[in-house]
Amino acid sequence: MPEPFMMAKAVDMSGAALGKATSVVLKGLLVIGLIGLFVWMCYITFVKPHTSPIHTTEENAEAIYNYNYYPSKKVFGVGGTLWGMDIGVVKYSYPQNPTVSTSATQPPIENVKPQPKKKHWYFLWLA
Repeated sequence: MPEPFMMAKAVDMSGAALGKATSVVLKGLLVIGLIGLFVWMCYITFVKPHTSPIHTTEENAEAIYNYNYYPSKKVFGVGGTLWGMDIGVVKYSYPQNPTVSTSATQPPIENVKPQPKKKHWYFLWLA
């Protein structure tokens, strides 16, 4: 049998009543959030995977140029070098012009229909 409605309980602003109401609301939001998270995970995993096998971007370049400003020599250093790493304060001299390395790219492969091969008839003559 349900409890009868009492106006005194509905407008009760005591600490215990507010704590209980807050707890019920937070637990309800937590349950709704967990259900929503589970539904979202199922959607992402099964319905719409985030890795699509269809490429949506194209990369077209005749050549790729890499500009490198590597230091040419150490000018000043206070500290030491340990396993190829400089530890401390180090000043390098950098070149005025960068070292440019170029990689040529291959032209895009076009869809060419294969041409049928001509049939050659070879006769074997037995002597």
